[in-house]
Amino acid sequence: NSPFDPTSPLSVALQHTPWPIGYKPTQLPKYNGSVDPIQFIIIYEATITSPRRDDPIMAKSFVMECEGPVASWYSYLQPLSVTSWFHSRKS
Repeated sequence: NSPFDPTSPLSVALQHTPWPIGYKPTQLPKYNGSVDPIQFIIIYEATITSPRRDDPIMAKSFVMECEGPVASWYSYLQPLSVTSWFHSRKS
């Protein structure tokens, strides 16, 4: 069981979704807002490694790749508001 953080932008369901056994993220591209967000999303989705490349893992991994102003933006998202990768990439 992973700890629950009521201040995290990730929904309760995403926070409780376990990482797949043996999951080790590769060197993913970092995003700081200096490139087109669409371009970053294309590269991110093509690079991330997950046994099923499933939505929860994509959503949970995204924050690890944010830096600078993008990390700041992410930290100010409404708590529990991110419910899926699909939802995140449309924001």
